[in-house]
Amino acid sequence: MGVPRIFGAVGETAFFLFNRFVWREKVCMADEYPVKLIGSSTGSRCVPNGQEPPEGFVRYPAGKVPMYLGDKWDRRWKDAVFDENGDLVERTDSQR
Repeated sequence: MGVPRIFGAVGETAFFLFNRFVWREKVCMADEYPVKLIGSSTGSRCVPNGQEPPEGFVRYPAGKVPMYLGDKWDRRWKDAVFDENGDLVERTDSQR
């Protein structure tokens, strides 16, 4: 195997590993979950597991909780507004 082929194989392997195991930033720490500020399109915070959301915050809909920044649900709820029951009350044009 010639030198160019070795470098090509090393490059392909590095490219595969980088794309396969790319680091993603979590929305909350491992012992927390995200909640959304009632009536706000941008307000959110993280709450320790086992605790209820603080006053003025609601949980995201079950099964639709953002886990990583930029994931499907993080993008979906980015500009959403929830009421005190956790129901969607407003969406921006970017979500329609």
